[in-house]
Amino acid sequence: MVPRGLLRIVSLIAFAGIAALAGPGSAQGVAPAKGQTYHGTPSFDVDPLLEISRDGKELRDRSFGGVIPCTDGRKRFFGVTARGEAGIPIAADGSFSFTDTPGKSETDIDQEKSVTGIEQTSFTGTFISVDKATVSVTTTFRSARFNCSGTTVLTLSRAGTAGAPFRNGRLATGSYRARGRGIEIRYLRTFAPLAALERLRFSARVACTNGIRYRTTFDLSGFRISRRGVLRLAGGSSAIGGRQPRGTFRLVLAFSRKGGVYRVRGTVRLRGLVKRDGRRVNCINHKTFDGRFTSGPKNLP
Repeated sequence: MVPRGLLRIVSLIAFAGIAALAGPGSAQGVAPAKGQTYHGTPSFDVDPLLEISRDGKELRDRSFGGVIPCTDGRKRFFGVTARGEAGIPIAADGSFSFTDTPGKSETDIDQEKSVTGIEQTSFTGTFISVDKATVSVTTTFRSARFNCSGTTVLTLSRAGTAGAPFRNGRLATGSYRARGRGIEIRYLRTFAPLAALERLRFSARVACTNGIRYRTTFDLSGFRISRRGVLRLAGGSSAIGGRQPRGTFRLVLAFSRKGGVYRVRGTVRLRGLVKRDGRRVNCINHKTFDGRFTSGPKNLP
């Protein structure tokens, strides 16, 4: 929910403009970590992000967010993101800069009305160490009703370092509680700075072709979650009914954040073949579950 006194500009602008040549920043920097991502503490539904190319010479995906003052006396939130656009050069001293082409954007006047205007965003930044970057983002919005202009300074930390936030745009560090039909989620815990599934323990009732139900248990830990909040796993299944089956499992977890609430959804497909009383028994099951974040540390300052 947007705090009182703030109206929201949601402006997902593709950075299709011409990139400015990267020049030295205000402070001497260093080259970033190749192929890594840098994250900042999320603001509303925008996760500050810098993605570095594999050779370390360009910025790839990026997103920023902040609050800017307007001439009608209100403050409004802006969000800018670019996915799959042309890279932005990173200079040898770790600095970078970009100015996008002005484009149409829409923002709220109040809860029921909106106004269309022209928005432009520019930013400059420096990697002050291999683990940390600072970015200064300036946004202007001009319309017939009011104008807005402001600068936001952000600090982003490389994923997996101590400075990375405990929460980002999709994942929160701590425990999730989830449930589904025929499946019991006993433990689900994540660690956002490393984008990792710390541990998942669950058991499921498995129905087989002979009409008998068994129960299987899984205990998984130490797997990386993608930047889009998705984890996919596949492997051999655990014991069913005290007998080791010849079978597989497929697990998909999807983490998200909407309206300030962190959620998780999951699907598990179990496929096995066991022998009982000299007969082969097929066991094929599909389970789904969903839940939400319940407890964990707050964002780092």
